[in-house]
Amino acid sequence: RQRDGTIRESGEIADGDSAPLTSAEITIPYTIPEDAQSGDEFFLNVSFVTKTATSWCEAGHEVAKEQFELVFDGMDADRALDTEDMESFADGALQETDTDVTISQDNWSVSFDKETGALVSFQSDGKEMVAEGLLPNYWRAYTDNDAKESVDANWKKANDDAVVENVQVTPSDKVIYVTVDRRLPNCSDSRDSLTYTVYSSGDVIVKSTLVPATGMGELLRVGNRIQLDGSLENMTWYGRGESDSYSDRKAGYDVGVYESTVSDQFTKFLYPQETGNKTDVRFMALTDAEGNGLLVDAVDPLLSMSALHYIQEDLEQAGHIHELEGTENTVVTIDYAQMGLGTASCGPAALPQYRLPASQNYTYTYSLKA
Repeated sequence: RQRDGTIRESGEIADGDSAPLTSAEITIPYTIPEDAQSGDEFFLNVSFVTKTATSWCEAGHEVAKEQFELVFDGMDADRALDTEDMESFADGALQETDTDVTISQDNWSVSFDKETGALVSFQSDGKEMVAEGLLPNYWRAYTDNDAKESVDANWKKANDDAVVENVQVTPSDKVIYVTVDRRLPNCSDSRDSLTYTVYSSGDVIVKSTLVPATGMGELLRVGNRIQLDGSLENMTWYGRGESDSYSDRKAGYDVGVYESTVSDQFTKFLYPQETGNKTDVRFMALTDAEGNGLLVDAVDPLLSMSALHYIQEDLEQAGHIHELEGTENTVVTIDYAQMGLGTASCGPAALPQYRLPASQNYTYTYSLKA
């Protein structure tokens, strides 16, 4: 049994006995937690393994598994950010010019470029974590299946010639709000916005909204992208893993806490394409060798995320692996969702429930913390 991704108890049942093509009831004992709180997540992981070695496997070989979500009555717990004990922003914490906005306090600072609307700097203890600014992202490198899907290619050019129509900065005692509103001429004047709620504690809550214009077609992705310093090579996430997963290909990937590196996320397909995505992500931490870095935490809903040393434009322009340029930066996508993979290259397209129609608005929220 696991709680919030951590294994709390485990055991083995060795006396199960049922013949082929029959069924049997087995009782799995586990402890009902007395301290369960609202928001805690519990899963029961069941695995079936061979008792003895055979001609085709060793003893203990897994032949089937399933993960069951457990729901317990829990005590109420306030998981909202506690502002009562936060210090007020110091005098001069907010610096605004015609071109940028900088908010700083104690050992951290964040900066925004008014011309592009991007979050272009996040520093902690003197370390700059941002290599290229955070902006909305509505495209992915084509998969083999995507080439035969009916998606709107104009979303690929959404950030080209995007017009920042408004940057509003609203300061208060312990919170400063920065809202960026954009118009997307290449997408029939669709509109998007990013609202940053910056707390004096250094927590940054990001609310991302897209309002597609009438007449626009389906999207491959609704999300944000940021490039971090390449030293943030280690990744830990609480979500499905550890292999890649997508909205229509995730049932076989258990929820848990996984660790890997950014370099290991790239899959060498015959033709470079979208890769590395993780679904149902509760949090992802990108850290350096000393354990310092950036934590991305889902607020509402759960996220799809990836971290690579390739940008999607690079993956899409390369016909073969050796043509990829790559980057030393850690390229992080923080998504509301990607469209499912489907099977359009050799079968049906992605099913309706895994698609991203432009007939609706999209809003999601996550937090950033150094």
